Amino acid sequence: MSGCHYVLEYDDTSKAHGCPPLLAGDLNHEWQWDPFDPNPDRFAITAAYEYRARHGAVDFDYGMDGWLVSARFAQVCRAAGMAVRCIPVTMLQPDRQPARKSYAFMLTSTWLPVLDMERSEYTVEKDLASGEPVFDKYFPQVPYLETLTKAVVDARRMKNFGIVRAVDVRGRLVCTAGFKRECERQRLLGIRFVPAEQFNYKPRCL
Repeated sequence: MSGCHYVLEYDDTSKAHGCPPLLAGDLNHEWQWDPFDPNPDRFAITAAYEYRARHGAVDFDYGMDGWLVSARFAQVCRAAGMAVRCIPVTMLQPDRQPARKSYAFMLTSTWLPVLDMERSEYTVEKDLASGEPVFDKYFPQVPYLETLTKAVVDARRMKNFGIVRAVDVRGRLVCTAGFKRECERQRLLGIRFVPAEQFNYKPRCL
């Protein structure tokens, strides 16, 4: 069973003001968490984060594959059922003035395998020493996909969430058509919605 689903990417071709082709800057502290951990509440985060951008104005809502987002984007995710933990970050523009939007690193416990493995097209990564399949660190029943040339989402696996972190799509955010419409209604910036069956991933070395 499949429906209309999308993989989110940063829209680096956007002409919108405040959406640079490449987000470049300096973060004042290392992350005190593992973004792939499905239990983000276990991390004791004490640092006050500040990101100093090295380009023009900052106004995007979605960046760093959804790890760095605006408060508005995080709220849309919450409204779609996603469990979200936001780590505030002060976003400074090159003139040292804060961006007009509030930003945060967005962690979640809403991780799910969503692919219809029979209809998707992929290869599984193999351990170089043993030749055995490699499985996800936190979800040991889910194989780690080396390539994904066709992603067919099983709507039942979305479990009525509007957006999830997809374990089997290399941790990308995968959403429904309803979530896409809400982002468009709110005119959120910097998001490209790639139809899931058009999304593909191959390591650069292949």
